Amino acid sequence: MPQKRNPDVLEIIRAAYHVVNGEEMKLKGLVANLMSGYHRDLQETKKPVFQALDTTRDCLAIMPHVLGALSFDQLRCSAALSHDLHATHHVYERVARGVPFRDAYREVARDFRKDGEG
Repeated sequence: MPQKRNPDVLEIIRAAYHVVNGEEMKLKGLVANLMSGYHRDLQETKKPVFQALDTTRDCLAIMPHVLGALSFDQLRCSAALSHDLHATHHVYERVARGVPFRDAYREVARDFRKDGEG
């Protein structure tokens, strides 16, 4: 699709996380409620471990190529930031000046509400 702007590789890597997470759940299920001692059913743990390792290794091999090719338009990124992203910073600035956190939080929230009305 020519209009598509996000690389498929990142979508596949995002999905690969869930594959690895699923293998973890398999492992947890396999070893749950085992009595101490040797259990032949532990041989079933090998496949999910290697599947998770293979998937992780493949993702790690791809990521340097993806990250190396990234570029950012700093002006567009800056323009996309809304002022409320810095609300916590504004609260902690006031706290550093001696304003109790609860009051600083309320002041900043009030300031942002006023800004939003205009």
